[in-house]
Amino acid sequence: MSRRKERLDLPERLPFIAKVRILYADTDAMGVVYHGSYVRYLEHARIEYLRARGTVYAEVEAAGYAVPVTELNVRYTAPARFDDILTLRAGLIVQSRARLVFGYRLTVEPGDRVGLKTTVPILRATTGHCCMNPTTGRPVAFPPSLFERLAAARAADAKAEAEATAKAEAKAPSKTDPD
Repeated sequence: MSRRKERLDLPERLPFIAKVRILYADTDAMGVVYHGSYVRYLEHARIEYLRARGTVYAEVEAAGYAVPVTELNVRYTAPARFDDILTLRAGLIVQSRARLVFGYRLTVEPGDRVGLKTTVPILRATTGHCCMNPTTGRPVAFPPSLFERLAAARAADAKAEAEATAKAEAKAPSKTDPD
């Protein structure tokens, strides 16, 4: 039996969205976050990403559209634990007229877990979404105003990523030729 190793291709940096403390109710008997609980954290990140970029999901629904999850891919890399503070990062990584893909990175940062000195990557994930008419259940194109707002958000994120990369490269020690 061959094992195919799948990778979640995400930008190296995703915009900071929010921090959330792990509740005891989100953990199993060992104090580790139950795998299904992470889906709520992804939704939290996605909703706050949209809100920070001028789109309130409740207004999308009030306008007669739904944007359901059609696909979920998660790569767990380390467990989060009760009382950790998760840093949620999310970004819109693919956009078409009727489909969106969001990327996520969840981490526990130094100081957000007792005794933690280095960042702990918890998971990488993507969610796929379609734009749908909730009455008919059929896919539809995003309304132009929403499509344009999301495109502008992606462009702003890409610009911020390029600036952060340039800044990091400028700070990095230059490699000199040993000859």
